[in-house]
Amino acid sequence: MTLIDNVMLAMPAVDRGFFTLYDEEQQLLIPVASAGLKPSIYMFKTAIGEGIAGKVFATRRANAYTNTEAFLAMQDLTPENEHHLMVAVNSSRKELSKQISMAAPVAIGDKCYGVLVLHQYTSEVHHNEMKLLQGFADQAAVAIHNAELYEEMQKVNEDLIKQQHIHTLFTNLALENGSVGQIVKV
Repeated sequence: MTLIDNVMLAMPAVDRGFFTLYDEEQQLLIPVASAGLKPSIYMFKTAIGEGIAGKVFATRRANAYTNTEAFLAMQDLTPENEHHLMVAVNSSRKELSKQISMAAPVAIGDKCYGVLVLHQYTSEVHHNEMKLLQGFADQAAVAIHNAELYEEMQKVNEDLIKQQHIHTLFTNLALENGSVGQIVKV
């Protein structure tokens, strides 16, 4: 099960959503998981400040958008991104504007990894739904951070193993040749 699947189980009013990660090389938010959307969502790559996800990433603050606010927040989408989003949701901008949108930054400390965006056909977002969404986003940030730490530790461990191997080689050479001076002469 993906993060989005779990969110939708915990928040039954949610109709669809997607999870983006920030790609530092491209300087874009790239969708990596979705539910209730067509595959074109993975072509929906937004800049910081662009659309709902871009705005939440830029401010690092969770936000709920009424249908009017969501419509306004999407005004700055590039034509290409608007096309990919409309195909993904299988509706028009007008139909999409009937939904409530919620988004939360996936961040830990001063590091923002991405944004979790949800859509639902309800008249309002309740405070506990925003807390739940931010809780899922926070858990995702911790998981990503832990994965980064694990990778770092693997690299450090590999370096230590290499250093130990070199130390063992020099120790064996010293034992075979009798002294460090003889090893250096060779």
